[in-house]
Amino acid sequence: MPSVYPNFYLGLNLTAQNNFNTGNYTFTESFVPCCQFTKGGGTGFNIGMAAEKWFQGTWAAGVKAGYSIYTNTFTTQNTYPRVDYNVTYQLDYNSNYSYLTMEFFYKRRIAESHFNITGSLKTDFLVSQNNVFAESIIAPVDETYVDGSQKRTIANGAIASVNSVVIIPKVALGYDINLKKGKFANLSIYSELPVMSLVGYGVWRRWSVGADFLLYYGIFL
Repeated sequence: MPSVYPNFYLGLNLTAQNNFNTGNYTFTESFVPCCQFTKGGGTGFNIGMAAEKWFQGTWAAGVKAGYSIYTNTFTTQNTYPRVDYNVTYQLDYNSNYSYLTMEFFYKRRIAESHFNITGSLKTDFLVSQNNVFAESIIAPVDETYVDGSQKRTIANGAIASVNSVVIIPKVALGYDINLKKGKFANLSIYSELPVMSLVGYGVWRRWSVGADFLLYYGIFL
Protein backbone atom coordinates (compact mmCIF):
# COMPACT_ATOMS: atom_id res chain seq x y z
CA MET A 1 0.00 0.00 0.00
CA PRO A 2 1.23 3.60 -0.61
CA SER A 3 3.52 5.00 2.08
CA VAL A 4 1.07 7.85 2.84
CA TYR A 5 -1.26 5.23 4.26
CA PRO A 6 -0.84 3.51 7.62
CA ASN A 7 0.79 0.10 7.51
CA PHE A 8 -0.99 -1.28 10.58
CA TYR A 9 -4.76 -1.82 10.80
CA LEU A 10 -7.27 -2.94 13.42
CA GLY A 11 -10.78 -3.97 12.56
CA LEU A 12 -13.96 -5.98 12.95
CA ASN A 13 -14.53 -9.34 11.29
CA LEU A 14 -17.77 -11.13 10.30
CA THR A 15 -18.02 -14.47 8.49
CA ALA A 16 -20.77 -16.82 7.36
CA GLN A 17 -20.26 -20.26 5.85
CA ASN A 18 -21.85 -23.49 4.64
CA ASN A 19 -20.51 -26.75 6.05
CA PHE A 20 -20.28 -30.05 4.22
CA ASN A 21 -19.79 -32.87 6.72
CA THR A 22 -18.46 -36.34 6.01
CA GLY A 23 -18.03 -38.99 8.64
CA ASN A 24 -17.71 -42.56 9.74
CA TYR A 25 -18.55 -42.60 13.42
CA THR A 26 -21.02 -44.52 15.54
CA PHE A 27 -24.14 -43.38 17.35
CA THR A 28 -24.99 -45.20 20.57
CA GLU A 29 -28.22 -45.37 22.56
CA SER A 30 -27.80 -46.31 26.23
CA PHE A 31 -24.19 -47.26 25.37
CA VAL A 32 -25.40 -49.75 22.72
CA PRO A 33 -23.93 -49.11 19.21
CA CYS A 34 -26.68 -48.49 16.71
CA CYS A 35 -25.93 -46.62 13.49
CA GLN A 36 -23.17 -44.80 11.67
CA PHE A 37 -23.32 -41.25 10.37
CA THR A 38 -21.56 -40.64 7.05
CA LYS A 39 -22.84 -37.43 5.47
CA GLY A 40 -24.39 -34.16 6.62
CA GLY A 41 -24.49 -30.38 6.35
CA GLY A 42 -24.65 -27.23 8.43
CA THR A 43 -23.75 -23.56 8.75
CA GLY A 44 -21.27 -21.44 10.64
CA PHE A 45 -21.02 -17.83 11.84
CA ASN A 46 -18.16 -15.90 13.39
CA ILE A 47 -17.74 -12.45 14.90
CA GLY A 48 -14.42 -11.10 16.04
CA MET A 49 -11.53 -8.67 15.67
CA ALA A 50 -8.51 -8.59 13.39
CA ALA A 51 -5.09 -6.94 13.18
CA GLU A 52 -3.12 -6.65 9.94
CA LYS A 53 0.33 -5.21 9.22
CA TRP A 54 1.54 -4.47 5.68
CA PHE A 55 5.12 -4.88 4.49
CA GLN A 56 6.52 -3.17 1.36
CA GLY A 57 2.98 -2.48 0.20
CA THR A 58 2.64 -5.95 -1.34
CA TRP A 59 2.03 -8.40 1.49
CA ALA A 60 0.64 -8.45 4.99
CA ALA A 61 0.56 -10.67 8.05
CA GLY A 62 -2.07 -10.64 10.71
CA VAL A 63 -4.18 -12.33 13.34
CA LYS A 64 -7.90 -12.74 13.98
CA ALA A 65 -9.66 -13.66 17.21
CA GLY A 66 -13.36 -14.35 17.57
CA TYR A 67 -16.32 -16.41 18.63
CA SER A 68 -17.87 -19.00 16.31
CA ILE A 69 -21.11 -20.99 16.30
CA TYR A 70 -21.50 -24.04 14.06
CA THR A 71 -24.74 -25.93 13.40
CA ASN A 72 -24.43 -29.48 12.09
CA THR A 73 -26.94 -32.00 10.77
CA PHE A 74 -26.55 -35.69 10.00
CA THR A 75 -29.24 -38.09 8.78
CA THR A 76 -29.14 -41.85 8.24
CA GLN A 77 -31.78 -44.50 7.50
CA ASN A 78 -31.85 -48.15 8.48
CA THR A 79 -34.29 -50.96 7.69
CA TYR A 80 -35.00 -53.83 10.09
CA PRO A 81 -37.04 -56.99 9.42
CA ARG A 82 -40.17 -57.92 11.31
CA VAL A 83 -42.03 -61.24 11.03
CA ASP A 84 -43.77 -60.44 7.75
CA TYR A 85 -42.61 -56.91 6.83
CA ASN A 86 -39.72 -54.42 7.18
CA VAL A 87 -39.58 -51.18 9.16
CA THR A 88 -37.44 -48.23 8.04
CA TYR A 89 -36.21 -45.76 10.64
CA GLN A 90 -34.55 -42.38 10.10
CA LEU A 91 -32.09 -41.09 12.68
CA ASP A 92 -31.45 -37.32 12.80
CA TYR A 93 -28.54 -35.72 14.63
CA ASN A 94 -28.61 -31.94 15.10
CA SER A 95 -25.94 -30.08 17.05
CA ASN A 96 -24.74 -26.61 17.94
CA TYR A 97 -21.07 -26.10 18.83
CA SER A 98 -19.50 -22.84 19.97
CA TYR A 99 -15.77 -22.08 19.83
CA LEU A 100 -13.26 -19.40 20.63
CA THR A 101 -11.09 -19.00 17.53
CA MET A 102 -7.58 -17.79 16.79
CA GLU A 103 -6.32 -17.41 13.22
CA PHE A 104 -2.91 -16.36 11.86
CA PHE A 105 -2.78 -15.36 8.21
CA TYR A 106 -0.50 -14.30 5.36
CA LYS A 107 -2.00 -12.07 2.66
CA ARG A 108 -0.50 -11.07 -0.70
CA ARG A 109 -1.69 -8.68 -3.38
CA ILE A 110 -2.19 -10.08 -6.87
CA ALA A 111 -0.27 -8.20 -9.61
CA GLU A 112 -0.36 -4.87 -7.72
CA SER A 113 -4.17 -4.89 -7.83
CA HIS A 114 -6.69 -4.71 -5.01
CA PHE A 115 -7.25 -8.45 -5.33
CA ASN A 116 -5.40 -10.61 -2.85
CA ILE A 117 -4.90 -14.20 -1.87
CA THR A 118 -4.65 -15.31 1.76
CA GLY A 119 -3.46 -18.46 3.47
CA SER A 120 -4.12 -19.00 7.15
CA LEU A 121 -4.16 -21.47 9.99
CA LYS A 122 -7.15 -21.32 12.32
CA THR A 123 -7.50 -22.99 15.71
CA ASP A 124 -10.93 -23.61 17.25
CA PHE A 125 -11.19 -24.06 21.04
CA LEU A 126 -14.44 -25.76 22.08
CA VAL A 127 -16.58 -23.77 24.53
CA SER A 128 -19.92 -25.58 24.53
CA GLN A 129 -21.97 -28.15 22.66
CA ASN A 130 -25.62 -29.12 22.42
CA ASN A 131 -26.66 -32.40 20.76
CA VAL A 132 -30.19 -33.51 19.85
CA PHE A 133 -30.96 -37.00 18.52
CA ALA A 134 -34.35 -37.98 17.11
CA GLU A 135 -35.69 -41.09 15.40
CA SER A 136 -38.65 -41.29 13.00
CA ILE A 137 -40.52 -44.20 11.44
CA ILE A 138 -40.44 -43.77 7.64
CA ALA A 139 -42.22 -46.96 6.56
CA PRO A 140 -44.69 -48.55 6.76
CA VAL A 141 -46.96 -45.55 7.24
CA ASP A 142 -49.11 -47.26 9.88
CA GLU A 143 -46.16 -48.31 12.08
CA THR A 144 -45.91 -46.44 15.41
CA TYR A 145 -44.04 -46.52 18.70
CA VAL A 146 -45.81 -47.80 21.82
CA ASP A 147 -47.17 -44.31 22.55
CA GLY A 148 -48.81 -44.11 19.11
CA SER A 149 -46.35 -41.56 17.68
CA GLN A 150 -43.98 -41.95 14.73
CA LYS A 151 -41.14 -39.84 16.15
CA ARG A 152 -39.20 -39.90 19.39
CA THR A 153 -36.38 -37.88 20.94
CA ILE A 154 -33.47 -40.02 22.13
CA ALA A 155 -32.45 -38.53 25.45
CA ASN A 156 -29.69 -41.07 26.14
CA GLY A 157 -28.05 -40.93 22.70
CA ALA A 158 -24.37 -40.15 22.24
CA ILE A 159 -21.55 -39.99 19.71
CA ALA A 160 -17.77 -40.13 20.17
CA SER A 161 -16.22 -37.36 22.23
CA VAL A 162 -15.68 -34.12 20.33
CA ASN A 163 -12.11 -32.82 20.12
CA SER A 164 -11.67 -29.73 22.28
CA VAL A 165 -9.08 -28.24 19.89
CA VAL A 166 -9.32 -28.35 16.09
CA ILE A 167 -6.70 -26.95 13.69
CA ILE A 168 -8.03 -25.83 10.28
CA PRO A 169 -6.05 -24.66 7.23
CA LYS A 170 -7.83 -21.99 5.21
CA VAL A 171 -7.41 -20.29 1.82
CA ALA A 172 -9.18 -17.15 0.60
CA LEU A 173 -9.52 -14.87 -2.41
CA GLY A 174 -10.36 -11.29 -1.51
CA TYR A 175 -10.66 -7.68 -2.63
CA ASP A 176 -9.68 -4.55 -0.69
CA ILE A 177 -12.02 -1.57 -0.96
CA ASN A 178 -10.61 1.87 -0.08
CA LEU A 179 -13.20 3.82 1.89
CA LYS A 180 -11.08 6.86 2.77
CA LYS A 181 -7.52 7.49 3.81
CA GLY A 182 -6.63 5.13 6.63
CA LYS A 183 -9.79 3.06 6.34
CA PHE A 184 -10.69 0.13 4.09
CA ALA A 185 -12.87 -2.97 3.85
CA ASN A 186 -12.02 -6.44 2.64
CA LEU A 187 -14.48 -8.87 1.08
CA SER A 188 -13.37 -12.44 0.45
CA ILE A 189 -14.57 -15.94 -0.24
CA TYR A 190 -12.78 -18.76 1.51
CA SER A 191 -12.56 -22.49 1.98
CA GLU A 192 -11.67 -24.35 5.16
CA LEU A 193 -9.91 -27.66 4.49
CA PRO A 194 -10.92 -30.77 6.48
CA VAL A 195 -7.52 -32.13 7.51
CA MET A 196 -8.45 -32.90 11.14
CA SER A 197 -11.32 -34.97 12.49
CA LEU A 198 -13.76 -33.26 14.85
CA VAL A 199 -14.21 -36.39 16.97
CA GLY A 200 -11.70 -38.43 18.94
CA TYR A 201 -12.98 -41.85 17.79
CA GLY A 202 -14.05 -42.51 14.24
CA VAL A 203 -13.95 -39.75 11.62
CA TRP A 204 -15.91 -36.53 11.23
CA ARG A 205 -14.47 -33.99 8.82
CA ARG A 206 -15.97 -30.62 7.93
CA TRP A 207 -15.26 -28.85 4.63
CA SER A 208 -16.55 -25.27 4.57
CA VAL A 209 -17.09 -22.54 1.99
CA GLY A 210 -17.90 -19.05 3.18
CA ALA A 211 -17.76 -15.27 2.89
CA ASP A 212 -15.66 -12.97 5.06
CA PHE A 213 -16.13 -9.23 5.70
CA LEU A 214 -13.47 -7.07 7.40
CA LEU A 215 -13.66 -3.37 8.25
CA TYR A 216 -10.24 -1.90 9.04
CA TYR A 217 -9.03 1.34 10.64
CA GLY A 218 -5.43 2.40 10.12
CA ILE A 219 -2.94 3.24 12.86
CA PHE A 220 0.41 4.94 12.28
CA LEU A 221 3.13 3.17 14.24
